[in-house]
Parts: sequence; C-alpha cells; structure tokens
Amino acid sequence: MLFDIDHFKQVNDTYGHPGGDTVLTELLKRLKAYLGPQAFVGRLGGEEFIVLIKNSDRYLSSLDIQRIHAAMCHQPIKLYDKHDVNITISSAYINTEQALSTFKDLYFILDQALYFVKSNGRNATVDAFNDPIDLPSGALTTLMMKNIH
Repeated sequence: MLFDIDHFKQVNDTYGHPGGDTVLTELLKRLKAYLGPQAFVGRLGGEEFIVLIKNSDRYLSSLDIQRIHAAMCHQPIKLYDKHDVNITISSAYINTEQALSTFKDLYFILDQALYFVKSNGRNATVDAFNDPIDLPSGALTTLMMKNIH
C-alpha cells in the first residue's frame, strides 16, 4: 500500500514543522495500532509512505483497506497548540500472489495508481490491479506478467 497525506504541506505551513511532526506521529500510531507488528511502514518522502505486510497468511480485502483509511482519518488530530486538524489520505494498494521482481516495479505501479486517486479528488483508496483506472501500459504489462501462473 502506498499512501499520501493530503495537503500535508498546508499543515506544515500553517502549524509549523512541530505540527506536521505531530500529524505524522499520530497517523503512524493509528496505522500500526490497526495493522499490528506484521506491517512495515516506511516514509518515502515528505508526505508519502509505503506499507508492506510481511508474512501475511491472507490478503487485505478492499474492506480491510477501507477500515485502514477510516482508522487513520476517523478523528481530528490534536496539535501541541490545542488546534484540531482534520487529515485525509489518498492511497493505492495491490494484492498479488506473485512477488513483483523488484521494489521499483511495485512502487511504479502503486505510484501511478496513487496519482490517479490524487487527480480525481483525493481522500480515497484504489486497488491498483482490480479497480477500473488508467495505468500506463508499462505498469499494466508488469502487473499482468507477474500474475500469470
């Protein structure tokens, strides 16, 4: 799963970096509380994160992903100065039996799907393999080849 905190720069600009740090810390606490220890969360950039579920015996369903989204955005985050900040996220995910050959392949597919979400209003999640979205042909070829048995 790849996710992006919507309008995170605005949080930093309005509340300063301590406010942004509080938002990051709280969102990651919520995510880890929902997913537990089997999840690896890595920060890829200012507001972009990747979540990898390791050694999972099942796939995350679209309902699971919706619940993760809700867990992260369900209530405002209280900042150090007592302001409440409402945060939304945009995300893309993929479930596959076959491991993609490289992290670059996985990231490329998820990044293109995340761009689709952000271009279509944000605050949503998309299944990069099953939802009807327009991915570049290179991403689709990579996905299709990795899922052929």
